[in-house]
Amino acid sequence: MKLKNRNAIVTGGAHGIGEAISLGLAKEGANVVIADIDSRKADSVVEEIKKMGNRAFAQEVDLTKLDQVRSLVATALEEFGSIEILINNAGRSAEERQSAFSESTEETWDYVFDLNIKGVFNCSRAVMETMIQRRRGKIINIASAAGLVGFAGAVEYSASKAAIIGFTKALAKEVATYGICVNAVAPGTVETRASQRILAKMLEHPEKFDTNKFIKASGLGRLGKPQEVAALVEFLVSDDANFITGQVIPICGLRNLGT
Repeated sequence: MKLKNRNAIVTGGAHGIGEAISLGLAKEGANVVIADIDSRKADSVVEEIKKMGNRAFAQEVDLTKLDQVRSLVATALEEFGSIEILINNAGRSAEERQSAFSESTEETWDYVFDLNIKGVFNCSRAVMETMIQRRRGKIINIASAAGLVGFAGAVEYSASKAAIIGFTKALAKEVATYGICVNAVAPGTVETRASQRILAKMLEHPEKFDTNKFIKASGLGRLGKPQEVAALVEFLVSDDANFITGQVIPICGLRNLGT
């Protein structure tokens, strides 16, 4: 197991890509803290991890509040003694608030950016001191193909994910001398609850949306799987990837190339 005795925090770790990452890290031996607003589902993932013989706990936290994030990190350090891995996975799109940019509102922008950007800033800031002290750490930010090429009709989301990419590159340069690696993963459309909700909305308005195009949004003609994203994350936080930092790795079936 490549992550034996490593300790990880996964934000949004109860569903979809986050759940797959939480379980994937645990299978490789890591202990996992799940930060998620869905405490019931987070607790069920914790139980699965404990059945593997790993330590885990869940904590409900508002990631946009730095004091709450610092409390989460303090609890993790008290329970585990160290934090080697941070996965900034929690995020949101506008979904039902989505509109053309010409009709967008400040409220929608704040709704998307608060979690997608501020949450990433807060979590990274909260773990930085302990990682610098130990001169060791892996931070993985879950970006999106939208941040690479832009998705029409999702300007707020695309902009927020592009910001994550810039943040990743700048932070990687700043902390490299401390032995900390910072990378981003940019998934395309993946089979999650969020993508299912978007597809359902499209099916309600077939005159407006090409659902076949959504389903076959990649050159491979299918949606991605959460486990495929998790496998890439598992590699990046392992010692096999110790010379990889400041990179943005698409996992989107060519969607970053505009197919």
